[in-house]
Amino acid sequence: MCDPIDRSADLVVGGLIKRVESQPNLELRLRQANAQERLDEYIKGRFWYDTVDTLAELRRTSPQDANLASAWEKLLESVNLPTNSVEPWFPVPATITTSKQ
Repeated sequence: MCDPIDRSADLVVGGLIKRVESQPNLELRLRQANAQERLDEYIKGRFWYDTVDTLAELRRTSPQDANLASAWEKLLESVNLPTNSVEPWFPVPATITTSKQ
């Protein structure tokens, strides 16, 4: 809620989730797959939330991987969302230096 008096500025989001039947052996393939293979399965199956979640996790663990950055950009473009793959996603940990006295 942006303003309890004037609600016209409130942000509203809508959407829908469609439940689909699992493909034969999909659960087994996913259990045996590494993260990249799971991502491929989710993309093939058009499982949007799992695709986003897995790709985000891969990017978090491998922020310098250009292929993952490109995959993220393509994913956003596929649903007409702006891309900003050049911006850092996660804060870069600060290097702590200690001096011996």
